[in-house]
Amino acid sequence: MRRIVAVLPLLLLAVGCGGSKESGSHSTTRAETPEGFTVRHVRDEGFSIAVPTGWRSIDASTALTGSSAKQFERDNPAAAGAVEALARPNSPMKFVAIDPAGLEFATNVNVLVSRIPADASFERWTSAETAQIEALNPTHLTKGTVQLPAGKGFRLRYHARLTIRGTPRELAIHQYMLKRGPFLYVITFTTAATEESQLAKTFEKSARTFKLTS
Repeated sequence: MRRIVAVLPLLLLAVGCGGSKESGSHSTTRAETPEGFTVRHVRDEGFSIAVPTGWRSIDASTALTGSSAKQFERDNPAAAGAVEALARPNSPMKFVAIDPAGLEFATNVNVLVSRIPADASFERWTSAETAQIEALNPTHLTKGTVQLPAGKGFRLRYHARLTIRGTPRELAIHQYMLKRGPFLYVITFTTAATEESQLAKTFEKSARTFKLTS
């Protein structure tokens, strides 16, 4: 069966994205990178994140080039929906990485960058983001603050039951959010609920490498 990656309705979290251009993702390794991870840079968006070395990634500027995006889709058919989302004009989605070793569902992470009021307090924007997720009627919802290299962040973990290509699936979603000025960065990891316990530490390690580089 062809593997799939769900593009969840989380674009609701990212309205009014800024208009800066993104450069391609470049792989590097650094001393502080967890073992088995590789750093991916999205330079013009000003962030980097480390993901497991075997994961394959693409960013928005690459998706907009056409030929590169088509090649990525051919190599990673599970990511077709994510590439489409990346390639939309002014899409808040800026980066996607997937685990090609998945069976029927491809574990993945995406990064959204959106504009919110620059003067929004931590309490205000985290309450707003939580309310939007609660409107999706999730289960197993937990929330709390988390310290990321770029500053104080917010974490939501929950399950969502979605029908994907006619098949009901329970997905586990771990989201890490960080605000810098008028920009909100949302890092979303998604996997099959049955795989959550095995991957939770991987998601946390990756999220804790997220850095703002400009």
